Amino acid sequence: MTLSLRKTAVAFAALILTFLFAGSLHAYPTGRSNARMVFDEALDRIVLFGGVTDADAAEIRYELNDTWEWTGLSWIQVFPEDPPPARSGHAMVYDSNRRQTLLFGGIQSGVFLGDTWKYQNRQWTQINAPSSPSARTQAGAAFDPLRDRLVLHGGVDAAGTRRDTWEFDGTTWTQRFTDGPALQGISMVYDEARAEVLMLGYGTAGTTEMYRLTADSWERITPEDVPPCVSFSGMAYQRHNRTVLFVGGQCFNIGLAADTWEWDGTNWTDVTPTFNPGAVVGHALAYDRTRNEAILFGGIFAVSTSDTFRYRNEKWTRATSNNEPAPRSLPLMVYDPVRNVTLMYGGVNSTTEFVDFWQHDGARWSAIQAEGTPNGCSYPVGAWDEARDRLVMICQDASVFEWDGTTWTTFNSFPEDRRPRNDRRFSSAVYDPRTRRVLLFGGYTFGRDYVNEFWSWDGSAWTQLARNRTSPTPRSLASMFYDPVSQKIILFGGIGRARPTNPVVRYGDQWSWDGTNWTEMTSVAVKPPARYGAQTATDPLTGNTVIFGGKNDREEYINDQWRWNGTTWTQLNVANRPAPRMNGGFVYDTAAQRFMMFGGFAGLYYSETRTFDEGGWSLIVQRPSRRRGVSFPPATVGSGAGITIVE
Repeated sequence: MTLSLRKTAVAFAALILTFLFAGSLHAYPTGRSNARMVFDEALDRIVLFGGVTDADAAEIRYELNDTWEWTGLSWIQVFPEDPPPARSGHAMVYDSNRRQTLLFGGIQSGVFLGDTWKYQNRQWTQINAPSSPSARTQAGAAFDPLRDRLVLHGGVDAAGTRRDTWEFDGTTWTQRFTDGPALQGISMVYDEARAEVLMLGYGTAGTTEMYRLTADSWERITPEDVPPCVSFSGMAYQRHNRTVLFVGGQCFNIGLAADTWEWDGTNWTDVTPTFNPGAVVGHALAYDRTRNEAILFGGIFAVSTSDTFRYRNEKWTRATSNNEPAPRSLPLMVYDPVRNVTLMYGGVNSTTEFVDFWQHDGARWSAIQAEGTPNGCSYPVGAWDEARDRLVMICQDASVFEWDGTTWTTFNSFPEDRRPRNDRRFSSAVYDPRTRRVLLFGGYTFGRDYVNEFWSWDGSAWTQLARNRTSPTPRSLASMFYDPVSQKIILFGGIGRARPTNPVVRYGDQWSWDGTNWTEMTSVAVKPPARYGAQTATDPLTGNTVIFGGKNDREEYINDQWRWNGTTWTQLNVANRPAPRMNGGFVYDTAAQRFMMFGGFAGLYYSETRTFDEGGWSLIVQRPSRRRGVSFPPATVGSGAGITIVE
């Protein structure tokens, strides 16, 4: 085959995979509540869209507009060109007659939405119907295939609880009733075995009411028992045993229930499995008609989760995906130039403080199962010790773990006055090749105080480095790196304050450490704007350091990108920049000659792996392992994000 034909074949293969696969195997969508998902028969996958995160440190919640598919084994994020605006609490059903998913309404930042969308062939398209229901959230919805209608009832808008019922035929909305049941916390489902639409919700008395839709009205059903806690719950029809599954929910008196119920057309049965997802609310629930099992994702259990559960024959199991690390921020990520792999340990998300250990070989992630792996190194920072060829990992309690590629070694017996403070986190660490030591600066203590302690680690002991009169002020989450050009340690930005009584400052200053003294680099005319938690890594081949994103002095997540060449900063306007974030892992892969970033936080926790080189940013698509690895050239998916597909 000629070179030209090879290029054509590879490009065609990448194009085919773009359209057929169009996604990346991440471990999980980030934790969220009030997302919606349905089983898409055309794709043979469950489709999930939207939801809302927990509040971040600034007490802001973020609605999402990401689209995911559950294959039966793993989650895949897909990237349609024009997705609906971010939202939660929307109505979403699968139109089996037209083989498309329909979405209506929801809420975003307190604004009620009333738009209609369809998802077909992995693309979202807005439907501009001549009339439609008023904007609202938390409406009940189900698709009736016999009458060929999406049925939507109730919900909440600025005026309160709605009582109207609407139907959508794929083109036009028609109002059917104006005075239906006044219900709160609606769940709705199409009962295929009995060919009827069912609805549960709280009536005005605060108790659960059940209805079926008839030709003329909503008809009240009064079985002997009904699920007592129905707000923010879910229902799905189970084809394999011809029952309706109910999982919920929030009780009228604000309590939560870890309930699982099944409806057989006459009675509700309170199923009591030995294991269940717990008292979770605001979850997404759908039935996989190919694999004959219900799937539950996310919701709130104290905080929003990213857990996925399976249910079949009165048994819940946790669904896991071990292809890639789970979403997280604040992992320790370091490049091992001896074995040409990127190492990653730990990190956190809203529910988990991770203790897992991974490596990335330039193509895929794989878990490292090694005896002695730390089982709880909180908020790790560290660096690769070039002189001793090992990873140095420093925990918030000042203990040190070293990994030489085979074995972990632990150092944790230090006198109190001969170690960094053991109650601080969010420090910065870097390897100094001049002194052959790992340096540790700053942090934030549990006493809510910032520090500017400066220490060095030589492989066996800590040494506190003297501070000169012009040292950087106490701070955390600063960018610190070794500059091969000036052969000095550079510190930029961070968050902190000079004294505990002073206001907190988001810094944009820059300092250098020459081995003896700190010097503020006031002569640098152009610097990146103030930020903290930026992703920072250095290319040792060129001596250039890249800073990406972080959080600015207005408490906004940002995604601008800057390069330091030893003397000046230059802003980089590169293609396909990742979404804004802070506290992701970021390294330079010298074997592949590219930067690599994983995870991070911006109101949600990210789990994608991205690379950056002169061609811009690319998203690594990791597929299940096969006999050999093939790297396709970057392809275009959706909004134009570069994709590197790894077989």
